[in-house]
Formats: sequence, C-alpha cells, structure tokens
Amino acid sequence: MSTASGSADRGDRGSGPGPVSPAPAGSVGPLDTYLMPRSLLEPADPVVVRAREDEVERRVATCMAERGFTYVPILGRSPQSPPSGTIEPEPDTRAWAQRWGYGIATAPPTGGTGDEVGGSDPDAAVVQELDVATRRDYERALYGRALDDGAPDPDVEMPSADGDLAADRAAAAAALDVSCRTLAIRAVYGGTSPRAFRWPDGMDPWADRARLHDAALGDPRVVRALADWSRRMTESGHPGFADLDGPAASVVERRDRIMAGAGDETASVADELARLARDEVALAVADWDARAASQVVATMVGVRWEREREYVAEHRTALTAHRDAINATG
Repeated sequence: MSTASGSADRGDRGSGPGPVSPAPAGSVGPLDTYLMPRSLLEPADPVVVRAREDEVERRVATCMAERGFTYVPILGRSPQSPPSGTIEPEPDTRAWAQRWGYGIATAPPTGGTGDEVGGSDPDAAVVQELDVATRRDYERALYGRALDDGAPDPDVEMPSADGDLAADRAAAAAALDVSCRTLAIRAVYGGTSPRAFRWPDGMDPWADRARLHDAALGDPRVVRALADWSRRMTESGHPGFADLDGPAASVVERRDRIMAGAGDETASVADELARLARDEVALAVADWDARAASQVVATMVGVRWEREREYVAEHRTALTAHRDAINATG
C-alpha cells in the first residue's frame, strides 16, 4: 500500500485554494517526465523488462572481467510470479491488504520463476574473499567509487567540509559514470547519467521536488483530507494516527519490540508474531478503506502535481535539456 507523508510547511500558501483534480497515486507526475528516462516511465512488457535487466547484468560481468574482477551476473529477477498453483491478489489492492496487510509481519510471496537466485547475492562470497584494498578497487570498478573511502554520494543531502553540495554531487556523478554498472545501464537503456547532468547554478530539481511535496502537506485541501482519513481510522477502532505512514510504522515498531525480547522463548515469540500478523491485516484493511473514502492520497498527489507544474513552467528550458540528454541513444 502506497504511503505519502512528510513535514508540512503550513504557511507556504494562502488560504482558500480551489478544488484540486484528484490524481491517481501510481501515475507519472509532471516532473517525472523530465527527470526520469522515458524507458522507465512507459509501461513495459515484463518479459522485456527481464531481458533488459539480464542484459545489464551480463554487461556488468563483461566489464568487470575486463578490469580483472569476477562478477557473477544476477539473472532472472523479473518478471515476478507467485509460487506455482497459487493465485495472488494484485499489489496495492484491498484484496492484497486483506491477505497480507502491509507485508511486514505477514509473509507475502517474493515471486520468481524457480530458476533465479531468489534474492541472494552470488557475488557476496567473491567479495568476502578479497582483502581490504582489493575490495575497494572492486567496489570502485563496479559502482564508480569505494563505499568506504569518503567519496561524495550523488544523493547526499549535506555538503562536505568545503560546503559545496553541488560540487560534491557532480564529483560523485562523474565517478559513477565510469563504473561498470552505470556503463551497462547506459548501454542498455541509452542516455546519460541523470546525476552527471550539469544544472544551472542553484537548481536542484530532486531537492526542490522534495520541498514541494513537503509543502503540499500544508495545503488546506490536504489537511482536510488527512483529518478525514484520521477520523475514519479512529471510527474503525484504530485511533491516534495523524499521518499516512503511522499505521505501517506502528506494525514495524511492534515487530521490533517482539524480536528484541525473543531470547530463547521462540514459541512465545512465534505466537506474538502470528497475533501481530492478524492485527496487521485488520489495520491495513481499515487504512485502505479510510484512504479510499477520504480520497487523501489522490488529493495529496493532485496538490503536489499542481506545484510540480508551476515548477516546470518556471524551469522548462533546463528541464527539457535534461530530458533530452537522458533519453539520447548511442
């Protein structure tokens, strides 16, 4: 079940905005069409998705071999299917919530066709045998930077000692661009690395989008929808939730408390987890019904998209250049 929440900036907009056109939660937003490669936005045949993912893995393995490392390609992760002989409800539906809740204390199927690695990493043993220096070289070849050498991360939110966040991100993006994984992705999907694109000074659309989304929580329409959702949760016997992340988070907290006190009382822990799974399903179904009745997610997404459209209008030239770059072929 999708969630949406964050810190509100309640003074960001004036009072009394007009009605919002509800937007489906799973749809592509105005900014997505400029920030994400077209191949990731368009509906794809699961068989094609699997073939592309496998091709990326094979190219990574070839690249790593050329750099003197062993990499075992992880193949067959998509499309996902339930175990043979079972019929599973579609994710993000009420039927799925009725069966699996949020998928936390319950045990929803992970999918697979029976010939894949089942989520395990066949390269873990390879990496485990490397000494520290060689492991750093392996990680740099695969990811473009060693994971423990202090190199800046393209997604880092805080600047380093020199205070230049944009430079930190650009440096990390440049390093990532020569990694085997990034080169393989570019070869299969085309385009340039989104993080390698040079934005105008002071423009950071990913951070700006996060701020737009947080500020949308203060819009009166969203405030009303959240209050309606919370009221319906209380009426269904689940009081005390003020934001959409709360119900699932409460299940995680309860599960963690159970596991922390596990000790040797495995039977008791198993009973508690089974009870939690039943409670989780009841909570998730109530949450689903409250969201549907209050239209809180559609309202929230609609307000966010209003703000995204304003942002696109203001920065269309730079955003269009980015979209063209990441969708270029060759």
